[in-house]
Amino acid sequence: MRWHRWAAWFVGLFGTVWGIMNSFIGISESHTTNLAVVAPGIAEALLATAMGLVAAIPAVVIYNHLVRVIGGYGTLLDDASAQLPETRAPPKSEHIGRFTEAGSKAYNALVFGHLQKFKRYPSAARGKSGTVIVRFVLNRAGDVIGSTVTKSSGNDVLDREAIEIL
Repeated sequence: MRWHRWAAWFVGLFGTVWGIMNSFIGISESHTTNLAVVAPGIAEALLATAMGLVAAIPAVVIYNHLVRVIGGYGTLLDDASAQLPETRAPPKSEHIGRFTEAGSKAYNALVFGHLQKFKRYPSAARGKSGTVIVRFVLNRAGDVIGSTVTKSSGNDVLDREAIEIL
């Protein structure tokens, strides 16, 4: 949509140039500069400019509205995804079989227990508190293959420690 608004401006500009060119052609053919010779070309230029503006202004307004609406949906989705649980059961495979809700809860409990086992409070952060939200990805063998802090605690030491326990 972005290119449409610029194309409309350029169509109007092209029409302006075309009309002015016609005015100069009329002047050269009649060898006079009276209003009757110049006016039709200038009228054509102004009409083309007006048509370009009629197309461009609504395009800009609609584009800006859509950008604002879509940006709002993006923020809404980001907020909703932050509320989702961060641990996920691995996908179904021929070795594991079909996952049930109980199996998924057991897997989440296993991952949570492992994290609790290695959790420690860093001495460099004594007197500080905060909650870190970390997103991580495990391969089928249970190894961490990616991690990122999705919500910082506001303390770099606590954030680093949250990543390190993985």
